[in-house]
Amino acid sequence: PAKKVNQNPTPAPAKKEQPKPANNPPKVSNLPASKQWRVQVGAYTSKAAANEGAAKINKAGYKTVVYSNPASKYIRVWVLGGADKKSAEQVMNHMKSMGFKTSFVVPPQSK
Repeated sequence: PAKKVNQNPTPAPAKKEQPKPANNPPKVSNLPASKQWRVQVGAYTSKAAANEGAAKINKAGYKTVVYSNPASKYIRVWVLGGADKKSAEQVMNHMKSMGFKTSFVVPPQSK
């Protein structure tokens, strides 16, 4: 006996595009770090602790700067936040969601 062929096959369900996470790292700005808005995520007394925090953030796709000033006992960890305050605020919110609850926005250096 001949097999019956379905003349109207059911189409495969359309693949849904996966939504991009809302907290994607910002596009890296071509501006030098000193001209970008930054987010300070911590001030540490130990270089090892500062590097550990920076590594966690780098793993999430952000670029960090570990900054130490000889006049201060603290080593700061900054995340580059982009060319404008709005971008930096988005980065700050993501840093807070990653556990860096005291993060705050730092404007570009005014030199």
